[in-house]
Amino acid sequence: MIDLVSVTQALLVAEHLSFSRAAQVLGVRQSAVSRRVRALEDKLGVSLFERDNTGVRITEAGRRFLERTRPALAEIDHAMKAAASAGRGAEGVIRIGILSSVSSGFLRNLLEELVAEMTAAFTCATLGITPTVRHADYIGSWLELLREDDRAIVRAASAASKAAEFLLTFRPQTGASESGGAVEDGEAV
Repeated sequence: MIDLVSVTQALLVAEHLSFSRAAQVLGVRQSAVSRRVRALEDKLGVSLFERDNTGVRITEAGRRFLERTRPALAEIDHAMKAAASAGRGAEGVIRIGILSSVSSGFLRNLLEELVAEMTAAFTCATLGITPTVRHADYIGSWLELLREDDRAIVRAASAASKAAEFLLTFRPQTGASESGGAVEDGEAV
Protein backbone atom coordinates (compact mmCIF):
# COMPACT_ATOMS: atom_id res chain seq x y z
CA MET A 1 0.00 0.00 0.00
CA ILE A 2 1.21 3.49 -0.81
CA ASP A 3 1.88 5.90 2.04
CA LEU A 4 -0.47 8.90 1.71
CA VAL A 5 2.01 11.18 3.49
CA SER A 6 4.57 10.42 0.78
CA VAL A 7 2.01 11.16 -1.94
CA THR A 8 1.06 14.44 -0.24
CA GLN A 9 4.71 15.42 0.03
CA ALA A 10 5.32 14.56 -3.63
CA LEU A 11 2.38 16.79 -4.55
CA LEU A 12 3.93 19.65 -2.57
CA VAL A 13 7.30 19.12 -4.27
CA ALA A 14 5.52 19.26 -7.63
CA GLU A 15 3.59 22.37 -6.63
CA HIS A 16 6.73 24.23 -5.50
CA LEU A 17 9.19 22.48 -7.84
CA SER A 18 11.49 22.31 -4.85
CA PHE A 19 12.14 19.80 -2.10
CA SER A 20 13.37 22.51 0.26
CA ARG A 21 10.27 24.72 -0.22
CA ALA A 22 7.99 21.71 0.24
CA ALA A 23 9.85 20.86 3.45
CA GLN A 24 9.56 24.45 4.62
CA VAL A 25 5.79 24.42 4.04
CA LEU A 26 5.52 21.15 5.97
CA GLY A 27 7.85 22.31 8.75
CA VAL A 28 10.17 19.32 8.33
CA ARG A 29 13.71 18.79 7.06
CA GLN A 30 14.33 18.68 3.35
CA SER A 31 16.06 15.31 3.75
CA ALA A 32 12.86 13.81 5.27
CA VAL A 33 10.80 14.91 2.26
CA SER A 34 13.45 13.68 -0.13
CA ARG A 35 13.57 10.23 1.58
CA ARG A 36 9.77 9.85 1.51
CA VAL A 37 9.50 10.84 -2.15
CA ARG A 38 12.40 8.51 -3.06
CA ALA A 39 10.66 5.64 -1.20
CA LEU A 40 7.46 6.41 -3.13
CA GLU A 41 9.36 6.38 -6.41
CA ASP A 42 10.96 3.05 -5.46
CA LYS A 43 7.55 1.59 -4.62
CA LEU A 44 6.12 2.80 -7.95
CA GLY A 45 9.23 1.77 -9.91
CA VAL A 46 9.43 5.14 -11.70
CA SER A 47 11.02 8.52 -11.14
CA LEU A 48 8.46 11.22 -10.43
CA PHE A 49 11.06 14.02 -10.55
CA GLU A 50 14.30 14.79 -12.34
CA ARG A 51 16.70 16.27 -9.84
CA ASP A 52 19.73 18.41 -10.69
CA ASN A 53 21.64 21.41 -9.33
CA THR A 54 19.17 23.87 -10.85
CA GLY A 55 16.08 22.36 -9.26
CA VAL A 56 13.38 19.80 -9.83
CA ARG A 57 11.37 18.92 -12.92
CA ILE A 58 8.38 16.61 -13.03
CA THR A 59 8.79 13.58 -15.30
CA GLU A 60 5.99 12.42 -17.59
CA ALA A 61 5.38 9.49 -15.23
CA GLY A 62 5.31 11.95 -12.34
CA ARG A 63 2.85 14.22 -14.12
CA ARG A 64 0.48 11.34 -14.85
CA PHE A 65 0.72 9.91 -11.35
CA LEU A 66 0.27 13.24 -9.57
CA GLU A 67 -2.63 14.44 -11.75
CA ARG A 68 -4.54 11.30 -10.74
CA THR A 69 -3.62 11.47 -7.06
CA ARG A 70 -4.92 15.02 -6.53
CA PRO A 71 -8.59 14.09 -7.01
CA ALA A 72 -8.05 10.82 -5.10
CA LEU A 73 -6.67 12.71 -2.09
CA ALA A 74 -9.51 15.24 -2.35
CA GLU A 75 -11.99 12.35 -2.27
CA ILE A 76 -10.27 10.84 0.78
CA ASP A 77 -10.46 14.25 2.48
CA HIS A 78 -14.16 14.44 1.61
CA ALA A 79 -14.72 10.93 3.01
CA MET A 80 -12.96 11.84 6.25
CA LYS A 81 -15.08 14.97 6.66
CA ALA A 82 -18.27 13.02 5.94
CA ALA A 83 -17.34 10.40 8.53
CA ALA A 84 -16.53 13.08 11.12
CA SER A 85 -19.81 14.86 10.35
CA ALA A 86 -21.77 11.62 10.75
CA GLY A 87 -19.89 10.89 13.98
CA ARG A 88 -20.95 14.27 15.39
CA GLY A 89 -24.54 13.56 14.39
CA ALA A 90 -24.55 16.37 11.84
CA GLU A 91 -25.43 13.85 9.12
CA GLY A 92 -27.27 10.61 9.18
CA VAL A 93 -30.70 9.28 9.89
CA ILE A 94 -32.85 9.76 12.94
CA ARG A 95 -35.50 7.12 13.36
CA ILE A 96 -38.44 7.71 15.68
CA GLY A 97 -40.66 4.77 16.42
CA ILE A 98 -44.07 4.75 18.07
CA LEU A 99 -46.49 2.02 18.94
CA SER A 100 -49.32 1.53 16.48
CA SER A 101 -51.83 1.97 19.31
CA VAL A 102 -50.72 5.61 19.70
CA SER A 103 -49.78 6.33 16.08
CA SER A 104 -52.73 8.57 15.38
CA GLY A 105 -54.11 11.73 16.84
CA PHE A 106 -52.27 13.85 19.35
CA LEU A 107 -48.95 11.95 19.56
CA ARG A 108 -48.65 11.60 15.78
CA ASN A 109 -49.26 15.34 15.32
CA LEU A 110 -46.75 16.15 18.03
CA LEU A 111 -44.10 13.95 16.42
CA GLU A 112 -44.75 15.42 12.97
CA GLU A 113 -44.30 18.92 14.37
CA LEU A 114 -41.12 17.90 16.19
CA VAL A 115 -39.67 16.21 13.09
CA ALA A 116 -40.51 19.24 10.93
CA GLU A 117 -38.86 21.61 13.39
CA MET A 118 -35.77 19.43 13.77
CA THR A 119 -35.52 19.15 9.98
CA ALA A 120 -35.65 22.93 9.70
CA ALA A 121 -32.96 23.29 12.37
CA PHE A 122 -30.64 20.77 10.69
CA THR A 123 -31.24 22.29 7.26
CA CYS A 124 -30.38 25.77 8.53
CA ALA A 125 -27.23 24.44 10.22
CA THR A 126 -26.13 22.48 7.15
CA LEU A 127 -26.66 25.40 4.76
CA GLY A 128 -25.19 27.95 7.15
CA ILE A 129 -28.44 29.88 7.38
CA THR A 130 -29.08 31.92 10.49
CA PRO A 131 -32.68 31.08 11.33
CA THR A 132 -35.13 33.78 12.28
CA VAL A 133 -36.64 31.36 14.79
CA ARG A 134 -34.63 29.82 17.60
CA HIS A 135 -35.53 26.17 17.12
CA ALA A 136 -34.85 25.08 20.70
CA ASP A 137 -37.03 27.90 22.04
CA TYR A 138 -39.73 27.08 19.50
CA ILE A 139 -39.80 23.40 20.47
CA GLY A 140 -39.71 24.38 24.16
CA SER A 141 -42.69 26.71 23.73
CA TRP A 142 -44.66 23.91 22.05
CA LEU A 143 -43.89 21.53 24.89
CA GLU A 144 -44.98 24.11 27.44
CA LEU A 145 -48.18 24.82 25.51
CA LEU A 146 -48.94 21.10 25.27
CA ARG A 147 -48.58 20.69 29.03
CA GLU A 148 -51.30 23.29 29.43
CA ASP A 149 -53.52 22.29 26.47
CA ASP A 150 -53.23 18.83 24.94
CA ARG A 151 -55.45 19.82 21.96
CA ALA A 152 -53.25 22.75 20.89
CA ILE A 153 -51.33 20.63 18.38
CA VAL A 154 -54.56 19.42 16.78
CA ARG A 155 -55.79 22.99 16.33
CA ALA A 156 -52.39 24.04 14.96
CA ALA A 157 -52.34 21.11 12.52
CA SER A 158 -55.84 21.99 11.35
CA ALA A 159 -54.89 25.64 10.84
CA ALA A 160 -51.72 24.61 8.98
CA SER A 161 -53.75 22.31 6.73
CA LYS A 162 -56.18 25.12 5.92
CA ALA A 163 -53.27 27.49 5.23
CA ALA A 164 -51.68 24.95 2.87
CA GLU A 165 -54.95 24.47 1.00
CA PHE A 166 -55.30 28.26 0.68
CA LEU A 167 -51.75 28.63 -0.68
CA LEU A 168 -52.25 25.79 -3.15
CA THR A 169 -55.09 27.71 -4.79
CA PHE A 170 -52.45 30.18 -6.04
CA ARG A 171 -50.16 27.64 -7.71
CA PRO A 172 -49.79 28.12 -11.47
CA GLN A 173 -51.68 25.76 -13.74
CA THR A 174 -49.44 23.48 -15.79
CA GLY A 175 -51.77 23.11 -18.79
CA ALA A 176 -53.02 19.64 -17.94
CA SER A 177 -54.84 18.06 -15.05
CA GLU A 178 -53.35 15.22 -13.05
CA SER A 179 -55.49 12.79 -15.05
CA GLY A 180 -53.89 14.04 -18.28
CA GLY A 181 -56.83 16.06 -19.64
CA ALA A 182 -56.71 19.68 -20.78
CA VAL A 183 -57.41 22.48 -18.31
CA GLU A 184 -59.74 25.38 -19.07
CA ASP A 185 -60.33 28.17 -16.56
CA GLY A 186 -58.89 26.00 -13.77
CA GLU A 187 -61.27 23.11 -14.51
CA ALA A 188 -60.14 19.76 -15.93
CA VAL A 189 -61.90 18.86 -19.18
